[in-house]
Amino acid sequence: MPSITELFLRKEIIECLRSRELSYDELRECLESKGIYIEGLQLRSIIASMIRSGEIKKIIDPIKRKFVLRY
Repeated sequence: MPSITELFLRKEIIECLRSRELSYDELRECLESKGIYIEGLQLRSIIASMIRSGEIKKIIDPIKRKFVLRY
């Protein structure tokens, strides 16, 4: 079962992804602009869990030539 902190982070990740697709770095910048600073490994772990559960999707952006996350 996810902790309260992880649930809060999941909610904030979804809020960042509602407006547009973001790369990992752009997502991290979005969270930091909200005053949320998180260790990279923990953020990647939460993102991976959200992808596996189907909450968000990881797709390739042909223009940016990198993976982006989509809600």
